[in-house]
Amino acid sequence: MWEGKPIFWDYITHDEHGRVNGVREDAPEEMKKAYEEWAKVEEEARKLGMMI
Repeated sequence: MWEGKPIFWDYITHDEHGRVNGVREDAPEEMKKAYEEWAKVEEEARKLGMMI
């Protein structure tokens, strides 16, 4: 579970509705991997009807 803002937060991108939809192309690989892990957790939570 995440506490505070994730380490990749300074690299996030948003869709036209303001939702997080990825990280910038120039983000370090570590940040890209952290985002992908976070996105998987978020998707699983949504499938279970949870918001995190």
